[in-house]
Amino acid sequence: MVKDIEEKDIVCSIIGNFGKWQFGISVMMALLKFSLGWFQFNIVFLAPPQQFWCKNDNFTISELKNQSNRCFDPYDADQKIPCAEFEFDRSVFTSTIVSEWNLVCTKQYFVELTQMSFMAGMLFGYILFGILADKYGRRKPLIIAIVIQAIACFLSTFSPWFSVFILARFVVAIASGGIAIISFVLCMEIVGGKWRTIIPILYQIPFGLANSVLSGLAFFIRDWRQLQLALSILSALYIFFAFFIPESPRWLLVTDQREKAMVLLRRVAKFNNRQSSPDELLQNESTYLDRSDPEDKKDESIQILFKNKNLRFKTIILSIEWFVAGMSFFAFTQYMGSLSDNIFFTFAMGGIVVIPGVFVSLLMSYYFGRKTSIVVFEVITAICFWLILAVPKGAYVHDWPRVLLASMGIIGMSVFLPMLYLYTGELFPTVVRNVGVGVVSMVSKIGSMLAPLILSLERVSTVLPLAILGILTMSLPVMLIPLPETKGHVLLDTVESDENSNKETKDFNTKYKKVPTSTG
Repeated sequence: MVKDIEEKDIVCSIIGNFGKWQFGISVMMALLKFSLGWFQFNIVFLAPPQQFWCKNDNFTISELKNQSNRCFDPYDADQKIPCAEFEFDRSVFTSTIVSEWNLVCTKQYFVELTQMSFMAGMLFGYILFGILADKYGRRKPLIIAIVIQAIACFLSTFSPWFSVFILARFVVAIASGGIAIISFVLCMEIVGGKWRTIIPILYQIPFGLANSVLSGLAFFIRDWRQLQLALSILSALYIFFAFFIPESPRWLLVTDQREKAMVLLRRVAKFNNRQSSPDELLQNESTYLDRSDPEDKKDESIQILFKNKNLRFKTIILSIEWFVAGMSFFAFTQYMGSLSDNIFFTFAMGGIVVIPGVFVSLLMSYYFGRKTSIVVFEVITAICFWLILAVPKGAYVHDWPRVLLASMGIIGMSVFLPMLYLYTGELFPTVVRNVGVGVVSMVSKIGSMLAPLILSLERVSTVLPLAILGILTMSLPVMLIPLPETKGHVLLDTVESDENSNKETKDFNTKYKKVPTSTG
């Protein structure tokens, strides 16, 4: 089945499913995930949990720390006069955005706003750069996004006011969203066969490792501006990728840029030591490329996801699944900053354990199927959330039981999230696969925008964030029950084949039930 698909893929027929060229491009695209992880999670170290108190020379620091409400002047018996000036505990971090701009008391919600605006920027970046990449190719928009990210990072580093900082971070998020969507698409378009399963999962490894690198940098750099500067310099190095990032040969062929495609394919085929002739294959490209009439393509948009009953059902279920998954992942990753007294060790462990999680994801999806594996690890993740609540904070050295359970929860997420991405792509037919995956990815970002609100509930009760995350994560496998397994099934190409497949399954089940049991 897969072989038949490969034979119809002109790009893979010329350059192979995976070779030296694809390896190099895949590594570059994966390395871009480091910056995505740094800027999505650096808020953990830019605005870490930090003690504060109302400055007053007539009281000792110990007395000020023990105030029942540190937001008000300690001289005021009725606690109605707001504190005029704050002091912060600088024993761990010398400077944070919280201490620099006094984001406490009435301004404490600006921290949540900072992360919510970042997720909103990424959502906008997905849409904007997704359109640009389809219209102008993969290479130019990706390079533009890398350059914008680097410039906006430096701007956020030297922002004199919080308003400028949050605006610069919003621009960083837009560029990051563009890098995320284009780098993934480029990886998918240059490989074929089994590598379209392997590469999207391995591609996620640097995103997890970014946590460990970020934690290491933050351990040695305790000033938020210096930390941001270090991340800005590292992200600026990606500009050198502009000399090596190619255009997608698949996009060139689809947009009828035959000459450019032939030049690129000849070069890549030679680099990969392929014997096939691009010229001969391109002469018969009608055998390989979809030459459907443009009138038949009118419905290949978001609307078609909701026009057909079976496709509409899948879209709604997967959108809810991704909404909750996005919310849970980003909420828990940020929550790890307050999980134990050693924020650096906890956050670093969260990045390291992603590596075995990714390889477990590959093995599980191959031997046990996508749906079964996703369900199992979603349940494991939810149980870990609840077990953390059973272990009191500070009861053990470095809170190692809580860190261990959190690491198991991160492993669970690092297994089911890449698999969920693969499973989602396989559920949608080819003609709407990009649209379908794009829609659920955007819904996921909307969920992640709400993640800071879950964390803010810790002010009401310390158990609320994890309790809610446990309930939400346990609801994920329940939602997948009505959806089919995709392991071992041929990828459907059209909406009609998707509808017929669903109908044939129902007809077969009905017919099978009516067959009398053999007495032999």
